[in-house]
Amino acid sequence: MLIEKNDISEEELLLYKDILPKNLPKIKIVSIGGVDKKHDKTFKNILSDIKEMSKFLSQYLNLEVNEEDLEKYKNSFITSTYKSKESDMIYKQKDKEIYYLIEHQSTVDKEMPNRILGYSEALIEEIHRGNSLKKEENPIIVPIVIYTGFQEWTVKTNFSNTQKGEAKYKKYLISFEYELIDISKYNKEELIEKDTKLSSMMLIEKFETSEDIKNILIDLINKAKDQERIKWIKDIVTYILSNVLEKEDISDVLKIIEKKENNSMDDEWIERVKRNNAKIKNDLINQGKKEGIKETIKAMIKSMLNYNETDEKIINYTKVSKKELEKIKKEVQIQN
Repeated sequence: MLIEKNDISEEELLLYKDILPKNLPKIKIVSIGGVDKKHDKTFKNILSDIKEMSKFLSQYLNLEVNEEDLEKYKNSFITSTYKSKESDMIYKQKDKEIYYLIEHQSTVDKEMPNRILGYSEALIEEIHRGNSLKKEENPIIVPIVIYTGFQEWTVKTNFSNTQKGEAKYKKYLISFEYELIDISKYNKEELIEKDTKLSSMMLIEKFETSEDIKNILIDLINKAKDQERIKWIKDIVTYILSNVLEKEDISDVLKIIEKKENNSMDDEWIERVKRNNAKIKNDLINQGKKEGIKETIKAMIKSMLNYNETDEKIINYTKVSKKELEKIKKEVQIQN
């Protein structure tokens, strides 16, 4: 063993900081790194479900709209300049000129205020072409952006805040705002409690490591009240998260789903699985720290040898045994 304990001071390590490795070994973490195409499609599929959309409007915008009162509106339309505009999803309230325009974003888009304004203008043109409104009348457009990325959303939500000019022109500003639903503003418990497919998918997007996502999936499986939701989670694990989760974690989650389907899942068993997950994670982290320290000390010794430091000084600084020092000396000689 290279070192018996981490008893080297920070000051001692800094002596040779300029020649230590720039990148020490790290624990392998499987990262989503934002939503890929499969995730994007999943969100669109969820948003195309009228029942889910009704729940979404109620939970996130406090708009009580029954699913019976909603209908899908075509999400692509041609503007007066014959340019095609397409939104992720558009809904209309039946017998009312109220429209919900939904965009899903996995990255920060600085053009969002312009895009939303452009989509809304194009939608109004389309509605007027349908002769459902008088020329002097306009519908209500409710623009919604669902953001599931990891970076902070720093884009203005009101178009007027993007306009530059003198204060005396304030009354000419275009006040047009979109609703931003940012998953970073919701904690795990809130999203689990909402108990919808959309909130479940938003929750999954909040975490980056395979082990964290696995624990979230366990919570969602435990919360699931019917076979349809369990099957949906199973499909998400099998087809959507196959490139995110480790194979062992996929296998574990599928076994848990099987237990849920057979009604053989209990709270004590769930906690036991989670404790085991946490132990494995901590063991890996500790192992990584240990390996990182070993490599750092090893590099430090090689550097000290290159500076012709004495064995006594090297052993005093690094706390390695004489045997380990001789082994590293041989490595240095071979490399030279």
